[in-house]
Amino acid sequence: MRTLHLFLERGFSGEGVTVTVEGEEIFRSEAVSTDLMMGFAAQVDVPLTTESGRMDVCISSDGLAEAMVPLPAGTEDLWVRVWMEDGRLLHALGTEPLGFL
Repeated sequence: MRTLHLFLERGFSGEGVTVTVEGEEIFRSEAVSTDLMMGFAAQVDVPLTTESGRMDVCISSDGLAEAMVPLPAGTEDLWVRVWMEDGRLLHALGTEPLGFL
């Protein structure tokens, strides 16, 4: 089964974060902070039950920062990086593992 590997990376400093895939909540935290030793704030690995769709990331502390990540069709696992920069959520998506660990 196809798996989504989500990494909330740099720039988080105590924000509340909610992540949904096709409306289903896969992650929620009241206070996400980037761990500088590890290089990211949180990691979520979930099976994808749909071939394609969308992932929404929302900062709940202010409701202003939000990112919609289109998840392409296919059978390959997806690696998604999300980070905060200048009060905005940015993302990158790929089919290759990330080199954190």
